[in-house]
Amino acid sequence: MIFSSIQLADAILWYIKMKKNNINYIVTSYLIPTILSLQVLYNVFIIQQNTNFYITILIIGMCLYIFYKLNGYSISLCNNKLSSPVWGSNEIKLWEFIIFAIVVIYPNWTVFMIIILFLYIPLSFFVGGSYGSMWCAIANLGAFYYLYKYSI
Repeated sequence: MIFSSIQLADAILWYIKMKKNNINYIVTSYLIPTILSLQVLYNVFIIQQNTNFYITILIIGMCLYIFYKLNGYSISLCNNKLSSPVWGSNEIKLWEFIIFAIVVIYPNWTVFMIIILFLYIPLSFFVGGSYGSMWCAIANLGAFYYLYKYSI
């Protein structure tokens, strides 16, 4: 549920047409960073059962960085009605995405390689931005993967 719930945040932004209002600010500055942080916390502390103090400090720093990076209003990538939001008016960099994906997906390296090599990098050439929304699509694939893996 954590992985696919990011779609709800994007849907709210699409519904309000990314107008610069309180809803946009709350969704962008609080809801999206909370969902992304929960993805990190779930993998590190629930799945991996981390007890290492230094990793805990790094993860807390990462979560704070997510809130810092996405503070503000989301804007539309372009002016059509299917445009994806750029979270916090601040495009996610490839290195930020790779670090985030490693932390969220570790130790499933095959899943990581599939996401990076076959989904994220090729899509970035076609879409030309709004990498956060691509993470939404990838997160939904992850949700199906975990649903299948843990339901059997």
